[in-house]
Amino acid sequence: MPQSIPPGLKTDHVLKALADLDAGAVHPFGEPTKYELVHEGKRYAPKAVIGLAYHYLSGRALQPDEFCGGEAPGQANYVLRRLGFTVVRKGEGPRSTVTRSTVNRGWPLGDVCRILRPRLSIQAAFRG
Repeated sequence: MPQSIPPGLKTDHVLKALADLDAGAVHPFGEPTKYELVHEGKRYAPKAVIGLAYHYLSGRALQPDEFCGGEAPGQANYVLRRLGFTVVRKGEGPRSTVTRSTVNRGWPLGDVCRILRPRLSIQAAFRG
């Protein structure tokens, strides 16, 4: 029976796993069935990302039967979102949001605030 993903994964572990997948890393995970991680315009199977990212934490990759790819705490989609990544239903586009990974890509915080300030003001006006 699958377990929860062991704690300790960091954004850096996931970014290294994404680079591995971009380089053609061989892994035992299939294609995504319901959800995809979207990063810099590319789509990835969340379970494959987590499985490979775990290697950078512990020295061994998690196998597909060791954890779930769902939404609950300790499952792949939940963990990836907590680390600031975008996970969407397969085939859907990501919502326009600023995440920790956006700021980490080198966008100056001031620029992010300037972009979001008008949008947040409009949202606040509708809330009353």
